[in-house]
Amino acid sequence: MLILMTLSFTTTFLSAQVAINNDGSAPDNSAMLDVKSSNKGLLIPRLTTTQRTSLTTTAVAGLMVYDTDINKFFFFNGSIWQEGSVGNLWSKSGSYTYLSNTNDNVGIGTTAPYTKIDAHVASGPSFVRVKSDDAYAGIMIDKGNATDNAYILYRTGSTNYWSVGMIGDNNFNISTSYSSSDSKFFINSSGQVGIGTTSPARTFEVVSSDWKSARISSTTYPGAFLEFMGTNTTNWAFGTYSGSARLLSTVDGFTNITDEYWFSTSAFYPYTNNARTLGTAGKRWSTLYSGIGNFSSAGSGIAGATVYSANTGSAGIAGYFESNGSDATMVLKQNGTGYFLKGFGPDGGNEEWAVHDDGYMEFFNSNHNRTISIDPSETGSADAGQITMYSADGLTSTIEIDGGWGGPNGRITTNELQITGGSDLSEYFDLTQKESIKEGMVVSIDENNPGHLTVSQYAYDKKVAGIVSGANSIKPGLMMSQKGTIADGEHLIALSGRVYCLADATKDPIEIGDLLTTSDIPGHAMKVTDFENARGAIIGKAMTSLKSGKGLVLVLVSLQ
Repeated sequence: MLILMTLSFTTTFLSAQVAINNDGSAPDNSAMLDVKSSNKGLLIPRLTTTQRTSLTTTAVAGLMVYDTDINKFFFFNGSIWQEGSVGNLWSKSGSYTYLSNTNDNVGIGTTAPYTKIDAHVASGPSFVRVKSDDAYAGIMIDKGNATDNAYILYRTGSTNYWSVGMIGDNNFNISTSYSSSDSKFFINSSGQVGIGTTSPARTFEVVSSDWKSARISSTTYPGAFLEFMGTNTTNWAFGTYSGSARLLSTVDGFTNITDEYWFSTSAFYPYTNNARTLGTAGKRWSTLYSGIGNFSSAGSGIAGATVYSANTGSAGIAGYFESNGSDATMVLKQNGTGYFLKGFGPDGGNEEWAVHDDGYMEFFNSNHNRTISIDPSETGSADAGQITMYSADGLTSTIEIDGGWGGPNGRITTNELQITGGSDLSEYFDLTQKESIKEGMVVSIDENNPGHLTVSQYAYDKKVAGIVSGANSIKPGLMMSQKGTIADGEHLIALSGRVYCLADATKDPIEIGDLLTTSDIPGHAMKVTDFENARGAIIGKAMTSLKSGKGLVLVLVSLQ
């Protein structure tokens, strides 16, 4: 054995150092064991996983083995086995170094990385630092698809989230959700900013569920102003100062105030060049560029301001009010006993319309005579409403629409009533054979069902009652019934006027002016030839002719 070892390698004992080689060289001074070969390797003990783990109770720190089951080196750190290698972990291609297995996560300070790069600090501050000696430094998040989400996520615990980034297609969002946008802070691809909304309708929009939508405050001055800059050299600012709401006309911010208007509890008062001028009874001031003008003092009885369009004297909208809520867009309240609201024409003078404090409305003609009134309660108490139209002098009522005539009924009272939408007077009836009813059919009284009608069945029927209205697009003009009684129904039957009727001219042609009665064809009329038998069975007179066969004839209904 000693001879074989001598032939294979030379062992030199110097200061307890060992050298294993085939050239007889001494071990390096820094090594207890120096193994050297140009064509051989080092094999350490090879164990299965079971064999390796069975050594746990007897192994000492630093013991190294090769696990043949999973083909990895392991060393014992004094308490557990740890991998000594992880295979081909990093790869290099030119100037690029990358993780060989693209499915792996990289952990810094953690053995279980949650994401591609997971940095964890058990205590103390934790930062990821990006620094550049050039002009730019930052972290770029590159989305793979334009509609994908890309964000930076802030999390406290496991449920509280804040995310900053792109949600959807080019919409920037600060959100409490990392999967969809919400209404905390939002900028869409058009540059519109929304706070409390992800659908801003203006360049900047704030939406709140209560009245505390936004606040502007100052730590230096006893007030705060919001400045509006136009295309001209004059800017406008609106805000509060020492408890009063003020509107300022400024040239260079707030350092040179040229005009100031402030709101007291009762009226507008103007400031001109910082000199206060109190309003007097009936006095009005010039229109402001913003479109609000003609301020009047409380002494004139007008506490507010007349509102013009942006350019006084030209066509335009003087005021615009919009609300997205479910309540009123604008609320007016009258605490006195005078008119609630008035409207004036362009020529001034008397009002064109007026609303009283109880909701009663009046409309006037050019002579200031009342021609229309709308009363929400005719008696001034819990009563129905009434609309009244008057003659030109305003003295005589010509049309009255009473919503509570005789209690729950309504009534229209007038001298003349012209109907242009129909040509017959019809009543509602229930029909026994309603499945087979067609417009234009002749119907008779149903002797087996009180109040009902039925399709006529034979000639010269003295129970004939009328014609089903609506044939050939001729509609009824006046319809009558009494709901909830026997004098009601589902079908309109023409009792008078002009209506198209199904007619039979198989035996006798029908000429204009012929009297018509029922025929043996169900629901059809025919020409009267037996005048003695036709008494009490006449429907009316033909106003159009039918030479032969069956068809529609216009009838002037006149039951006889």
